[in-house]
Amino acid sequence: MLGFALVGAVASFIVTQLSLQASRNAIAVAELAKAETNNAQRQLKNARTETAATKQDNQRISAENKRISEQAAQAKQNLGNATSKLNAANVEVNQAQQNLKLAQNKVAAASAKASQAEVQANQAIQQRQEAQQQREKAVADLNRARQEQQQAQQQLQIAQTALNAAVNGRKTSLEELKKADADRKIALIATRLERDGTAALREFVPSREIEGLLLAVQSAEELKTLVKDQKSLADYPAYSPLFNLQNILLNIREQNRLEGHSDSVISVVFSPDGKTLASASLDKTIKLWNRDTGKEITTLTGHSAAVNSVVFSPDGKTLASASRDKTIKLWNRDTGKEITTLTGHSAAVNSVVFSPDGKTLASASRDKTIKLWNRDTGKEITTLTGHSAAVNSVVFSPDGKTLASASYDKTIKLWNRDTGKEITTLTGHSAAVNSVVFSPDGKTLASASYDKTIKLWNRDTGKEITTLTGHSDWVISVVFSPDGKTLASASRDKTIKLWNRDTGKEITTLTGHSAAVNSVVFSPDGKTLASASRDNTIKLWNRDTGKEITTLTGHSAAVNSVVFSPDGKTLASASGDKTIKLWNPDTGKEITTLTGHSDWVISVVFSPDGKTLASASDDNTIKLWNRDTGKEITTLTGHSAAVNSVVFSPDGKTLASASGDKTIKLWNLNLDDLLAQGCSWLKGYLASHSDAVKVCPGR
Repeated sequence: MLGFALVGAVASFIVTQLSLQASRNAIAVAELAKAETNNAQRQLKNARTETAATKQDNQRISAENKRISEQAAQAKQNLGNATSKLNAANVEVNQAQQNLKLAQNKVAAASAKASQAEVQANQAIQQRQEAQQQREKAVADLNRARQEQQQAQQQLQIAQTALNAAVNGRKTSLEELKKADADRKIALIATRLERDGTAALREFVPSREIEGLLLAVQSAEELKTLVKDQKSLADYPAYSPLFNLQNILLNIREQNRLEGHSDSVISVVFSPDGKTLASASLDKTIKLWNRDTGKEITTLTGHSAAVNSVVFSPDGKTLASASRDKTIKLWNRDTGKEITTLTGHSAAVNSVVFSPDGKTLASASRDKTIKLWNRDTGKEITTLTGHSAAVNSVVFSPDGKTLASASYDKTIKLWNRDTGKEITTLTGHSAAVNSVVFSPDGKTLASASYDKTIKLWNRDTGKEITTLTGHSDWVISVVFSPDGKTLASASRDKTIKLWNRDTGKEITTLTGHSAAVNSVVFSPDGKTLASASRDNTIKLWNRDTGKEITTLTGHSAAVNSVVFSPDGKTLASASGDKTIKLWNPDTGKEITTLTGHSDWVISVVFSPDGKTLASASDDNTIKLWNRDTGKEITTLTGHSAAVNSVVFSPDGKTLASASGDKTIKLWNLNLDDLLAQGCSWLKGYLASHSDAVKVCPGR
């Protein structure tokens, strides 16, 4: 409303000003006319004076008078007009004055209203400022209240956390107390079980075999209640019940003694599913064994000379054996029956290998040839000829399309698996080629020779990429890193060399060993290299820099082998000083020394879960060790000659050992299986002896 009033007042004021200006203009016109009239009258007077003074000018004067009269008349008329205009202007002035007065009144009223509005506005502004101040105060109070609320919540949370911590601490303390008490009870029970297991074994004499077995089963069942679902042998609180039960079952049923070969066992291999074991012997036979029962499934006879090697097909359904009788035989693993005999070689067959898809079999022979066979039909696909000396080994590329053969004739040959045609001959070595290996991606082939060199070859073109020279003695082994980018070679010249697979250039020479390097191995992540030497040391090397990380010293005789645990956190070394040492590869520090063997430790292997370590020794025994504690779990005895090798089944439940005593032994590490076997043995006895020790409930 105040705005409208101000606009009206301003408009009225403008109209008044315009009217006043018009009045002023009219007055100016009237004054001009009056001035002209006065001037005319003066002229008339002057004229009359001049007429009186100068008669000669009468005519002129008359004319002038006439003119003046006319001018006077005109002036009079103009005066009249001016007067009219003046009157009109006066009217307008009066009207303007009235309008001005009205405008002034309106302005006064508007001013009054404006003053009132200004007062009201000032009051409103003051009220608004006061409201703003009150709002700001309210906001400040709210923020302060929120801060106090947050502080209170924080204090509440702190208090709740403290309460929870106290409750959890109390709970943890109670749990720790319970666990400590349970551990104490388990320890007491475990101690008793160790004694009971030993007692059961002592009780097991010819006249009291059943009693000994009953006690052993009873101890094993009680052990089972303690281990429950624990799957790792390393987690068992006691071991005596398990191994003493196994020992008793062994002596009752010849449970795990795979005897039957009449000459040395050359090789032993698990089927892909781990359920069957195959052994090849100089006695001309192959034997199949049931991993779970330890029973001989069958003896595969038919070869007329020693069996050099035996291998399962990738699907585990077929077994192939290579013999010095110049033949390969295919066997049905499920029935044990011979499928066919692959004949054609004119000298001993050194090795046999299946292609990755299992459809093709390749055999390498001393007759200087390789033969390809169709696994399903048993028919020879082709004979790969060209070598001028015995073929040492044959290997398929990862994709199975290419076959590489290494020979004493100093060459490697590449063959097309599908056509059987020679792709190319890789020549250049000046001595026998002892091994050949494909890179993980199958694109590169590396060959190691007695000529002290390694050669890299392009599989697709067959061309030599480069010759890796630098070793001053035989190259013992060559291995690719897990990513295939680096090649490591170990030599009798006491060095390891690292090579760039892509460029073929030597990255570095790892020097420091003072005797031949027996083996070299990459860690699972490929970042670290470990070398074992006859100088009694192990060295760790950085794969990327080639620099020695550390030297692991402590062995007092040659280090025969070195192996990383599956998780790469532990390194185990086996030595001629009769010990195994565990090392932390990250720090290079020795974790512990496993002592107990009385002769050279030949090899050492981790279980699939990495928690248990098995060592094979010239003292005719195998020892099992807990990786985490370094303590011996048990000693497996029974072999009458050095144990050459030891291997875990894929599921880790069975251990197989091969010995110079011509036997393979299976060791059952599964408590459930042993209990099942023990209870099966006791079933008839328990049925007829109600007063016997109560064992095997529900079995």
